[in-house]
Amino acid sequence: MWLQSGSNAAKLDSVMKAKSTSQINHRELAVSELRATCDPSSLPCETTNELETLSDMIGQDRASRAIQFGLGMKSFGYNLFVAGTPGTGKKTLIRSLVVVSTLGEKSGSHSISENW
Repeated sequence: MWLQSGSNAAKLDSVMKAKSTSQINHRELAVSELRATCDPSSLPCETTNELETLSDMIGQDRASRAIQFGLGMKSFGYNLFVAGTPGTGKKTLIRSLVVVSTLGEKSGSHSISENW
């Protein structure tokens, strides 16, 4: 492996030392630089009520495809395991995909546990 080779390990060590904080220029930030701001007049609406509701989750293409694949398994004994940071829309994404996948199927053929 790359890191196990003696000469490569020495190269990595020298790179890490070169990037140490002693060689990086630091400057003190002003209070105004500590947060991003947005000028409300630059927005195309007065309130968010004027915006169109999104039908897809932003940045969740891979997760959506994985869930759709799992929902496509028509045999018993398959489950979906979803992990991630709380509050990122996991339950919302799964519920919306379950609804879409079961629209044409017999009503009541699937159940969604409330305790996930």
